[in-house]
This record gives sequence, structure tokens and C-alpha cells, in this order.
Amino acid sequence: MSLDEIAQTFRIPRKALWLLQKNSLLSFPPTEAEINNLSFLSHVWGKREFLKLQLASRSKKERKELLLTAELTKPESYVLNRYLNQGSHRIYMRQILDELRSYYGISISSDTKRLIRRMRRKARYLRAKNKSETGERQK
Repeated sequence: MSLDEIAQTFRIPRKALWLLQKNSLLSFPPTEAEINNLSFLSHVWGKREFLKLQLASRSKKERKELLLTAELTKPESYVLNRYLNQGSHRIYMRQILDELRSYYGISISSDTKRLIRRMRRKARYLRAKNKSETGERQK
């Protein structure tokens, strides 16, 4: 049984299955016990009640960060967090490009620059939104 077949059969995202395999919780092909576990997992996967229970143990800051970065890839999440946590100093695109290349092995291209600009805009929007919600005066 392939990863795609398992994902389709149990309606569990491929990335979740990959993480299970990476953490040695799932082998390919899966054993009978692992198939039973996947069946159980498919019944609770994504259920609102279970998500609420899992998130309740996290701080408000952690929950907010999870929501902000849920749909982002690791490099996108990294860039967004670099801009959100930049403080008062300026971060240059060249610096982010170098970090992405060394941490994630991403080559410098127009797509990479586009990704950085998109995450920088998102960070500006989120900071402005946060200021307006907290009632701070915008400069």
C-alpha cells in the first residue's frame, strides 16, 4: 500500500502520514497494527472537539502563531517570523535570501524574492492590524 493509497483510504493528509513515518510511527508497507491505528486516527482526524482540546493546552500566543502559519511552508513561515520579530532594526532581502539558501537549500530566484516580498507585506499587515486592535497610535 503506497502513501497515496493510504491517504485516500483513510482520508489523512499525505504530510501527516509522512510525519508519522518520519517519527517511526508508520512503516511502508504498514503492518496490521498500524492499519488499525490509521483507522482509529481517521475517525478523530480534524474533528473540532479534538482540535479544541489540543489547542486548549497551548498559550494564546502559540495558538495565534499556529493560525498565522498553518497554510505556509517552512521557508514561508521562517520569513514571516523573521519580519514579525525584527524589532527596530531593518532586515535586508539579501540577508533573508542568504539565510534561506543556507538553512533550506533554496536557490536565489525571482520566485524566492517574490516569496520574501509576499511575507514582508503579510508581516506589515499583521503588525498594523495588531496596532489597531490594541489601540496604539500608528506612526
